[in-house]
Amino acid sequence: IELRAYEATAANQAERIRQLEAALQGLVAIAHDSKGVAGYHLNGDIADWYSFPEFEDAVAALAAAPAKEDSRHD
Repeated sequence: IELRAYEATAANQAERIRQLEAALQGLVAIAHDSKGVAGYHLNGDIADWYSFPEFEDAVAALAAAPAKEDSRHD
């Protein structure tokens, strides 16, 4: 029973990781289609996405993710 519970938990966690990775990829894609964050600086300048360490961390995390295997078989 413990093994089945572990397998179910691992499968749920793997699915959650896939969901979070997809969401993060979407956010990074949106950021790459824009110049930055308007209204962030009080002086009116647009804050470049790469001025945010959180954005750099997101890009690095996606780059470090293991490559996905192609599940299609020709």
